[in-house]
Order: sequence, then C-alpha cells, then structure tokens
Amino acid sequence: MKSIQNTIKTSIWLSLCLMFTLISACKKDDAVKDLGVAPTSEQVKFSNTPTSTNANIINFKNESPGFRAFWDFGNGATAEGNDVQASYPLAGNYTVKLTIVTDGGYASSTKTVTIAATNPAMLTDPAFTTLSGGLGNPTGKT
Repeated sequence: MKSIQNTIKTSIWLSLCLMFTLISACKKDDAVKDLGVAPTSEQVKFSNTPTSTNANIINFKNESPGFRAFWDFGNGATAEGNDVQASYPLAGNYTVKLTIVTDGGYASSTKTVTIAATNPAMLTDPAFTTLSGGLGNPTGKT
C-alpha cells in the first residue's frame, strides 16, 4: 500500500515539475511588429489589352505592389491573381475594379473598359444558352 502511495506522490510531483517547466519555458515575444504602409488608390495600377484573336476578351495585368490582387470585371465575373482574363460578349462600357492587399492594408482603383461591338459567336456558348435561354429567346429565361 505504501508503495502505491509513493508512486502516486512521485507521479504528482513529476507532473507538477513538468507543468512548471513547460509554463516557465514559454515567454512572451516582446518584439513589436510594424505593419507596412497602407497602399493608396494612386498606387493601384493595371493594364488591359484585348487578345489578338478576339477584341471582346481582355487580358488584365496588375502593375501594383502587394501580395494579393482581386478583380471585379464589371460584367458579373470576378477573379484573383496578377494576370487574369475577362470576356465581354456584349458591346458597352464596363467598370473594372482592382483591389490590392499589402501588409499595410488594401486599396482599390477602377478603370472603364469599352467594348466596341457585340460578338454574337460568344453568345452561342452552351453555358450562356443554359443560363439565358440563348439567342432564340429574346425575352430571356426566368
């Protein structure tokens, strides 16, 4: 019986020592980490170039600092990345928004992209027909 009590006491003592060692080994990191400078909308720049095969498909390139780039193409589509592409089957003006994220915050900038002509070939895509009813259904699909 005495042996069991000694074993229990020893186990408790070892557990307390181990717990104390673990707690005392942890120390707070006193280093203050500064955030970077927040970007401004003037720093958010991008280029847009139509593809050589279809003027209604535009390549966008982020020319801004930062580690993440989020795009809103103004046509209902979005993307993430520094080099992205968007399709615009219908003629019109589209407001494209780029948001960059840096270690100091985020900033956005917009640019208007003008698509001169509707490209009917892009409207025959099976996905477009399924979603809209296709060119044969001018009233659309609900």
